[in-house]
Amino acid sequence: METTTGAQAASMFRDLIGRGDLAWALRLLSEYTTGVVRGRWSLIETPPGTGDTRWDTTLAALTCWAASVTSQATPDWAASAKALGDC
Repeated sequence: METTTGAQAASMFRDLIGRGDLAWALRLLSEYTTGVVRGRWSLIETPPGTGDTRWDTTLAALTCWAASVTSQATPDWAASAKALGDC
């Protein structure tokens, strides 16, 4: 079983959001968080840079949550997202 890297995940989000394919981007949120919890995906370690602050904030929140659930360190970019408060 091959693990999807955080860089690959960020690239998929950038591509989908850039194309305006928000339905697939929403599905990918679920795949990302489920994949991290089940050990099939890595956390997104650097800011995803989707070009949309709302999506980046959503990804930060889910990355924070997934890190907490899996007892991993929260990546700095996600922990410092302004809208999240303490994570």
